[in-house]
Amino acid sequence: MDCPQASEAMDAAILDELDAQRRTEFETHLAACSACRFEYQSLRAGLGVEQPPPAMKSVTDRILALGAVELQKERRLPSRRKGWVAAAVLTAAAAIAVVFFVRNSVPESGCACGDSWRFVDGDAANTRSVELSNFEMPTHILWEKKLAGRVGSYKPLAWRDLVIVGAVTVQFPRKPGGEITAFDARTGNERWSRTFASGDFFKAKGFPDRCVMQRHFYVTDGNVCHVLDASTGKELAVYSSPKPDEGWNYLGAESGRLYGTSRDGRAAFCVEAASGKTLWRNELGGEVLVPALSNGRIYFQTSSGAVLACNAADGRQLWQQTHAEVHGKGSVCVAGERLLVLLPGDMLCAFSLADGRLAWEQKINGAFLGGLALTPDAVYVSAGRKAFAIADGHLLWQRKDATSGLCAPPTYVGGQLLTPASSTAGSLTVLASSGESLGELSGVTSQACDGLIVAGGRVFAAGGGKFLALTSQ
Repeated sequence: MDCPQASEAMDAAILDELDAQRRTEFETHLAACSACRFEYQSLRAGLGVEQPPPAMKSVTDRILALGAVELQKERRLPSRRKGWVAAAVLTAAAAIAVVFFVRNSVPESGCACGDSWRFVDGDAANTRSVELSNFEMPTHILWEKKLAGRVGSYKPLAWRDLVIVGAVTVQFPRKPGGEITAFDARTGNERWSRTFASGDFFKAKGFPDRCVMQRHFYVTDGNVCHVLDASTGKELAVYSSPKPDEGWNYLGAESGRLYGTSRDGRAAFCVEAASGKTLWRNELGGEVLVPALSNGRIYFQTSSGAVLACNAADGRQLWQQTHAEVHGKGSVCVAGERLLVLLPGDMLCAFSLADGRLAWEQKINGAFLGGLALTPDAVYVSAGRKAFAIADGHLLWQRKDATSGLCAPPTYVGGQLLTPASSTAGSLTVLASSGESLGELSGVTSQACDGLIVAGGRVFAAGGGKFLALTSQ
């Protein structure tokens, strides 16, 4: 990047609109060019910008910010150019309004279709589902990347034009630590990679430990939470739990707050995402594995047999119920009016979100290993072999001829159920929500214990040392 290009990039840099490559080129140029560095610092100082601004909330915010940038630049121009610059600002604002309206209509996933996968299990409520009206079954592999790792070590996420996946770096003997890699979702080109010396990156079945929120990528290593720039992978901060010696396992995010549990799972806490400041910490009276965040509440199931709901903002307990059926450490999911707890003994229990009363329970062989996908009406278990009504737990359908491995959780997208196989060859089966087979794509993945994610109209599959992008186009 030369000086004219750097000058043109200053507006976008202040508005935090540069992509990762241009941001790197811009920062490299500023580091080497004192003239451009002085111009950029002067421009920022004139606008009162101390740090890159957060995402603008409205079209008006963005237009006014851009206008302020242009007017500040005008003040530095010779007088003969000021007249046409002032007029150009108004004209440009009208045109840019259209662009900013479109940008504000696009969610963080970077796709106007509205799908995203910024949490380990699809969303903070662990549903492994996303609603799409125009999803088409993938017909071929768009790109494929090899990753060093083992089954259970992959936790794919999606944000804007990136897909981010983790892998264990050392296979035998298994050691702590792992690697996070971000790929361009369209081309498969590596955008950034980070290696962590510690942490439990081997999780065939374990707690969510990473997410993306407000342009930041958060990942825990069992001790602390690392805050990275999602576009570049650059580490911005390291947050400790309220009691640092307790560690930090589970990670969730909502409304500018981060949630965690202690290493032993006996305490839950909340910190500000912007600063790491502790907001609250609760003793839980038992160990928890996977909580769930939904509509301003956080839900827990403890090893002592309690199910409880807390206000996510201040940690205040809203209700607690004790049930003999829910002893042991399970995973919690929320959909519709139900809180579902999936236990290691393959017991699936559903509770009322309103007061925690037990609504129904089912013993389902292979349910815990296979995981589940949820909609407000149905829960899909045993790698998509069975579906139960979420209201009362009655069996909707089951597939006895299914070939998908029990290790692979299903993914629900746009009225269809994606079920990856864990056979040696590997395949992807697509089912209707009624259980009817719609087709199969072979050569997808093998031993994919973390299943699939859907973002940008594409399907991303991880497992068996491979990371694949599938598409219908």
